[in-house]
Amino acid sequence: MVPYLLRSQAAPPTTDRLSTRALAHLVESRIGLHFSDQNWGGLKQGLDDALRALHTGSMEELFDLLEEAPTDGRPWQVVAEALTIGETFFFRHPAQLRLIIDTLLPRAMKARKGEGPLRLWSAGCSTGEEPFSLAILYADSELGRSGFPLEILATDLNPQSIEKARLGRFGAWAFRGVDPGLRATHFQSAGAQWEIADRHRTRVQFRIQNLLDPAQEASALHTRFDVILCRNVLIYHPSHVIQHILDLFAQALRPEGVLLLGLSDLGSLRPTGFKVDVQGDALALRPLEGEALRPASPLPIAPPLYTMPASSPRPPKPAASRPSAPPSQPSGPSTEAAWITHLNGLAEIGSRETLSQLETALQRFPRSSRLHYLRSLLLSDRGDQGGSFAALEKVLSLDPAFVVAHVDRARHLESLGNLPGAARAWEAAIQALRGLAPDQPAAGMEPVQVGEALAHCSAALERCLARAGRQR
Repeated sequence: MVPYLLRSQAAPPTTDRLSTRALAHLVESRIGLHFSDQNWGGLKQGLDDALRALHTGSMEELFDLLEEAPTDGRPWQVVAEALTIGETFFFRHPAQLRLIIDTLLPRAMKARKGEGPLRLWSAGCSTGEEPFSLAILYADSELGRSGFPLEILATDLNPQSIEKARLGRFGAWAFRGVDPGLRATHFQSAGAQWEIADRHRTRVQFRIQNLLDPAQEASALHTRFDVILCRNVLIYHPSHVIQHILDLFAQALRPEGVLLLGLSDLGSLRPTGFKVDVQGDALALRPLEGEALRPASPLPIAPPLYTMPASSPRPPKPAASRPSAPPSQPSGPSTEAAWITHLNGLAEIGSRETLSQLETALQRFPRSSRLHYLRSLLLSDRGDQGGSFAALEKVLSLDPAFVVAHVDRARHLESLGNLPGAARAWEAAIQALRGLAPDQPAAGMEPVQVGEALAHCSAALERCLARAGRQR
């Protein structure tokens, strides 16, 4: 679950702005979502959608309704749905998943002296891809095969996301980059969708959770967890809210438990009450009264859970000659394909050297669209959305037919509130897909086929145009 991030826009009329600012304070105090002035457009757009859905006539009426309503009531559920987006897919952040499965849960089992079950909390689970990914990987792990029990609690603020997660059905888009064999093993076909196997569904309990609601906080503390995973949620809250949520997590952890966050989730905050360690591409936090977390041993490089998209990059042009002696070539693999294989391996184990190694590769192959696309993904995972978008622009300047870059660009523009620009990006993706065989894999979206990708992009374009029409 992440809030809309919208571009800075001209301030609305004074009265409207005052009403919206009052609602902004109410939203932050009740459900913890923070919107800065730069994100004003996203707040206003979401509140407008909620106003229509709740049939209130003005922002003032909406404020009065929300002020009196409990946060688990329908008005706040509508607002949460309007202000949040759940964008995820299976086996995202594979290094962090493997850290949990291969290192943290086995350590927790030893600390429990074999007494189960292990308990894991996926906080901000969106539509369920993350907890189901963990359930699948655990079932295939040595500990899972031994029959040692694991219970997963998956929570999110957005009721619509939880409803979809409980259904357990996913379109091909949620499996982009996933090995088709793995999908066939753990899901069963359900028409145009895939349904999670019952053996994994029964391991996960989904719940609507507002971490700032005192009543819901109490329910969260009934269980102690071995691992809490909360990635890309705290980054959108102000520091005092982040610390409050961290204190809640500390109470919910077992003495030897670990809280995992994304590298950018804390921003400039130095949390109190925790020891913080960098574990690959994650932050590992442990309450200070517990034993300090030892650095994890290097994780084994397992078969990739996803691969870099295969496209047809243009051959690199030779560098322009200079009067002076050319600089020495950077060390590393000699071919673009070898670099991509090397970088995939670094990314799989969460190496902090991945980005610097990628920059070295780009010195050798500055016109590689695949390398620039990998740079976009890495920057996005580190919270640098501006740098990620610039990398997408570079990809498309090199290869205008790079479909997945058009898709990512459209999503970014839509999240910024630039609906006309997003619509043009969706149209570009559709144009790049037309003329390709419908049953062939869509490059960069494997195992999604061209026909499925075309249907997805067409539906996204229609949704985008409809939202743009409502704003007029």
